[in-house]
Amino acid sequence: MKKCILRLSCLLLFFTLCSPLFILSEGRAEWIAAEWKAVKKTLDCDGYIVNIDAVTNIAIPTECNEWTAEAYLYSEDEVRRLLAVGSPGDETLKKQKLPSGNRAVALFNDERKIHAGSELGNLSFAHYEDSKSYSRARVKAYSTGYYFRCHEQEQLSVPILARFDYQTALSRIEPVFRHLNYVVGEPSYVEAWNVETLMEKSKEWLEQFPDHLVKLDWTEDDELYYLEIPVYYQGIRLHRGDRDVCRGLRVCDAGICCEISPERILVFRATDCFFQNEKARSAPQPILPLDEAIERYGQHLSSMIWDSTEPIVVDKILLEWLVLTDTTRKSHSYQMIPVWCFYYKEYYKEDYIKFRNFWYHTDYIHAITGEYIPHTFGQGE
Repeated sequence: MKKCILRLSCLLLFFTLCSPLFILSEGRAEWIAAEWKAVKKTLDCDGYIVNIDAVTNIAIPTECNEWTAEAYLYSEDEVRRLLAVGSPGDETLKKQKLPSGNRAVALFNDERKIHAGSELGNLSFAHYEDSKSYSRARVKAYSTGYYFRCHEQEQLSVPILARFDYQTALSRIEPVFRHLNYVVGEPSYVEAWNVETLMEKSKEWLEQFPDHLVKLDWTEDDELYYLEIPVYYQGIRLHRGDRDVCRGLRVCDAGICCEISPERILVFRATDCFFQNEKARSAPQPILPLDEAIERYGQHLSSMIWDSTEPIVVDKILLEWLVLTDTTRKSHSYQMIPVWCFYYKEYYKEDYIKFRNFWYHTDYIHAITGEYIPHTFGQGE
């Protein structure tokens, strides 16, 4: 079995654009330092102006091809060994009996407050009772604002929480990746939650939904970092599609997310980022240079009919794998297509929202053929 290779650097004190990049070659990880570059261009798309004020990573392979793969299913023993590293003491969780023929693994404690498991395309463990308390505060923050959140192209320092800092959070999750033979770079998205914000958002939720049970006794022990961590396969990052549909298949939200408190990892979840039985669909071919990808993108935009009153500003362009899955098959198969991803924000304002929020949209240009790949948008923010 080949698994996606990730690496987590614990040497950086701040959340920056200096994330490492790795290529899987003959079963070993080779270091390739990321080279971030600014890209500024203005595209006149048949009278509609699109501005590119973006970052891109130019430390990428020169060739690639399309792949097919199958999801890898972690065994019960593998899940227990993961727990021994990521949530020590929970490796003795009881196995939940599942319907006959179900290949998934599910482990719980007696109170069902701690669970772990695997199924095709997913591997996770969570202190569920603790983690779910945060969900309503986080949902409320979507409409009223956060204490801190940061996308990777924003070079911001992550704040220090009362009992631990961002660097400690990274070091806590590192043994999990090392155990799983994953190699990761800096998280692509970070939230920091201090006790004041947890209290504020919980009260706002309770005001809106007074019948709901809401945690209001937050302490410094409850503060946490939420991280989204990109996954690389053969030197190219897996795209996080989040509910998009392409070619009749679901675009996978491929990657890892976790919640880390001062005491432990509350949540670890890896989705659609570990593969087996990979097969190349063609011989390796040259990757379309970025300038040519931008030109093809402009040609596509010129053929569109625009109804947006605000100009598009592309703020990130990355070479990524578009991971598509056909969930109707028992094998949970994947198609992996190399694409240039053009990221831009579409802002919106609703009456109940105190500030302008946005959806993060992504347009795909095939990284070999240069064709635009149509898809339906999900709400990815």
